[in-house]
Amino acid sequence: MSAALLAASCLCFLSCGEKETAEERDRRFLHAAIEGNTGEMKQLLDRGADIDARDEKGMTAVHLVVENDHASALEFLIRSGADVNARDGHGWTPLHLAAFLNDTYLMGLLLDRGADSRIRDDDGRTPLDVAALYQRKEAAMLLLKRGGTVSGETPPGSI
Repeated sequence: MSAALLAASCLCFLSCGEKETAEERDRRFLHAAIEGNTGEMKQLLDRGADIDARDEKGMTAVHLVVENDHASALEFLIRSGADVNARDGHGWTPLHLAAFLNDTYLMGLLLDRGADSRIRDDDGRTPLDVAALYQRKEAAMLLLKRGGTVSGETPPGSI
C-alpha cells in the first residue's frame, strides 16, 4: 500500500467515527518513524501507541529511524524513553544497524544514551564485529574508542 493511500485510509477510518485499535495505532507509529515524522509520532504516543512496537521483522521505531537516517527522530524517541537496546528478529540492536550503515553520528547518539556495544546478535556478533565484517572503518574506530568489543567471530585482519 502506498504511503498516500495508507494516509488517506487512516483519515477516512478516523473520520468515520470508528475506534482505532492499538495495532493500527502502532502500525501508524512505525510508519511515522520511517518518515521521520516526529509530530505524528508524538500524537500517536499521546493516544497510546507503544513506543517499542515492532514491525514484521521485529524492528522498533528506533531501528527504523536509524535505517532511514532520521537523527532528529532518533533524538525524539530517545527523549521519549524508547529502548535503545531493543533487538530485531535477527538480534540486531539499533547500534548494530548504525554500525552496518557506517553512521557514526547516529552511533554516537545511541552510545551517549546507553546503547550497549557488547550486545551480541543471534549469530554472536557485536556491533564492532558487524563493522569489521562489512569493512565499516569509521564505525569500527568509533566503537573501539568507545569500548566496543569483538566476539572472537571477527575474521583476523578485518579491523
